[in-house]
Amino acid sequence: MSLHDHITDHVRDVDLRLVLDAIPGFVATSTPTGEMEFANRQLLQYLGKTLDEATGWRTMEVIHPDDLERIGKSIASWSDVSDAPIGVHLDIRLRGADGGYRWFDMRAVQERDAQGAVSRWYYLLTDIEDRRRAEQTARDAERDLRLAIDAIPALVNVFTPTGELEFSNRRVLEYCGRTIEELRACETSNLIHPDDFRAVQARWNHSLRTGDSSDFRLRLRTVDGTYHWFHGLLQAWRTAEGDIARWYSVMTAIDDLKEAEETARNAELNFRLAIDCLPGLVCTTNATGEAEFVNPQLLDYFGRTLEEIKSWRTSDEVHPDDLPQVAATFDNRMQSPNGPGPFELDLRLRRADGVYRWFHLRGQPARDAAGHVVRWHHLLIDIEDRRQTEERLRRSEAFLLEAQRLSHAGNWGHTLSTGRVTTSPELVRVFDVQPGEDTSDPAFWFGRMHPEDRARAMATFERCERERIEYQDEYRIVLPDGSIRYLRAVGHPVLNGRGELVEFVGMAMDTTDQSLVIIERERANRALRESERELSLIIETMPGLVWCASPDGELTYMNQRILEYLGASVEHLRKGGWANFLHPDDRAVAIDAWARAVASAETYEMQSRLRRSDGAYRWVQVMSQLGRDREGRPTRWYGLLLDIDDRKNVEDALRRTERRLAQAAHVATVGELAAAVAHEVNQPLAAVVTNGQACLSWLSTVPVNLVMARQAVERIVRDAKDAGEVVRRIRALFKGAAFETTVLDLNEVVREVVHLLRKEITSRRVAVICDLGDGVARVPADRVQLQHLLFNLLINGLEALELVIDRPREIRLSTRRDGDRAIIDLQDNGVGLEDPHRIFDAFFTTKPTGMGMGLAICRSIVHAHGGEITAAPQQVGTIFTFTLPIP
Repeated sequence: MSLHDHITDHVRDVDLRLVLDAIPGFVATSTPTGEMEFANRQLLQYLGKTLDEATGWRTMEVIHPDDLERIGKSIASWSDVSDAPIGVHLDIRLRGADGGYRWFDMRAVQERDAQGAVSRWYYLLTDIEDRRRAEQTARDAERDLRLAIDAIPALVNVFTPTGELEFSNRRVLEYCGRTIEELRACETSNLIHPDDFRAVQARWNHSLRTGDSSDFRLRLRTVDGTYHWFHGLLQAWRTAEGDIARWYSVMTAIDDLKEAEETARNAELNFRLAIDCLPGLVCTTNATGEAEFVNPQLLDYFGRTLEEIKSWRTSDEVHPDDLPQVAATFDNRMQSPNGPGPFELDLRLRRADGVYRWFHLRGQPARDAAGHVVRWHHLLIDIEDRRQTEERLRRSEAFLLEAQRLSHAGNWGHTLSTGRVTTSPELVRVFDVQPGEDTSDPAFWFGRMHPEDRARAMATFERCERERIEYQDEYRIVLPDGSIRYLRAVGHPVLNGRGELVEFVGMAMDTTDQSLVIIERERANRALRESERELSLIIETMPGLVWCASPDGELTYMNQRILEYLGASVEHLRKGGWANFLHPDDRAVAIDAWARAVASAETYEMQSRLRRSDGAYRWVQVMSQLGRDREGRPTRWYGLLLDIDDRKNVEDALRRTERRLAQAAHVATVGELAAAVAHEVNQPLAAVVTNGQACLSWLSTVPVNLVMARQAVERIVRDAKDAGEVVRRIRALFKGAAFETTVLDLNEVVREVVHLLRKEITSRRVAVICDLGDGVARVPADRVQLQHLLFNLLINGLEALELVIDRPREIRLSTRRDGDRAIIDLQDNGVGLEDPHRIFDAFFTTKPTGMGMGLAICRSIVHAHGGEITAAPQQVGTIFTFTLPIP
């Protein structure tokens, strides 16, 4: 090799060493078997060795003992050239010259010769000690946060936006006796009381659907299978964009408040990172801010030359959101009345790969002898890991504060050395602290207490501090607006190594809702007992026979009046013994009706005869209703027995009187009908006389005309039968004979009645218009009763038209068929009705001389035929409608 080549290689080696010495990390090379060949200046300085001392060095003495086994296995694998990996990536701890260990990210790659064998290893070690510490700090913060949540005296759950369980605090797991995995796989219905499940599920689904918070009460089952009441709050935590990130649920016991365990003060440990003396990016600028010098780390970070980053105010290396703040800081620094001074600033700078990272910028001016700034020195410290840790810490603190807000609980601490009190924001809110009030003074907190509770609460707290024992108390506070809140407080003494009390820490929870529920429940129970006493007194003294039965029909209660009425004991009446007091003729029917009512859960009402204590049977009316709870489940039958024997006797007498009056009305009506019928009877009688004379005439002729005489006799017989039929039916009306149901042509009956009343119709100057339809030719009915019905309705219509003088008097009579019913309408344009609902009642009349029985009889006739009759006022006049069944 020529001298020129030797010189060229030497220069190249020198340049390479300078470059490697400028790299912001440790660089080394080794033989295939691991002997060190080269180390850059930074590595040699860290190890406290020279290059000669490090060359050929394989000792493990600088590697942390805990990493030796892992590193040893890796080195052993590297020695096997055939299996050597192309690249290696490990995290190791190396001891520096000062004896301290630091974490490094070691990356190693191999160089192979033409035969494929490893000829050299290259190593790059990056100091990651600060990142490791930040990660450990974050893990410690997360652990402390979970410990703080576990210390909250409530059941805390965290759910995903779609409602899947994500986290449960220790109290939930202990209460349910399950692991978090078992809770996730468990059906919610197995934990919530069946009576509460639907309501809680509806509220939960509503919150998931709308994003609204929920406030509910429910019973949860413990690990031993018992249920306890809880007051639950469900709250969504949203991102800055308003999307739901997760759901938080806090449930506090409201039937037996549990002891608070550990104070949440430990949850407020210092989560802030302490990053000191980190290697950073160095930049020197002139007095106007133009960059003069930057270290290689800065150039490597930005991937730019010095000329490309000279203008910081317009450089796109600064995050757009931070650029105005950076520019304003530099302007204020230059315009300060006391001259430019040091400054600090956090900002985001873009790395060469386009990723922004947070840096802490410190600026220090350098002045000349006259005090003028001639240069600025800037140190940029990478705080990206700290920023991320702070963000996690902020979220953790927000999570803790949100949990305290949902549970209305705040933590406090009393430092013995200073006598001062520290509190969380939620406790300040609970006590409604006003501006200017000194919350560090214990007197303030005791002063908020209700006067009736203050002395006792102070004595209890002072005794717990004095004896260094756990603190637990309940008291009331009076807020500035005069309202009263109920609180439950717990505390724990914090001792030093000598057993001396250093601080007393604790938590106070606003239990107003739970306390008021308990107070209201006690008040309701007292009111319920008083109400039950009054109800029992009312039932025992009311003039009625009251009883109760279970849903299956067995008697459970009878008031004293029943026992006295029947002369029997409760035991005698239970198990079906009551049936022995029923009249033999009523027993089977009553027992069957009661069995059907119990089976169908329908209201039971019946009249039967019951044997009284004196042996007499008396009519009673039995009424019973099945009671149900809020969920609709049967609870018991409530029944009432009313002695209606006297009323029954009066009703029987009344019915007999009504029958006599109805018969009298029949007679009166038939009297009117007879006058009209007399005219009709005269016609067949006159025909009989005429046909008799004709017969005599035919018989007296010579020769005798027997054929014509016979025809005359047949006409006499026919006319005599017609007259006899009219008389027979009139007699039937007088006698109240039973119905003679035959198949009638309804239109024919209508024509007959109109024909009978034609004289009356003409004399009153009324036009009767008949609109007789088809399909009513085969109606089963009694002809006389049907004629009586139509006769009454037509007479009523004629009388309603007597006072009409301003319009033609008309009655429209129509028939039609609707399915299996024949319908008859009779409408007049008379004076109308004032009370159409009562006109069919017996003895109700609008006529000065009327008896009030005519329309009542009409209703009886229609009902006897299985039909219905109604009356309805029209704009002018009234329309009567009745229906008859058609088979």
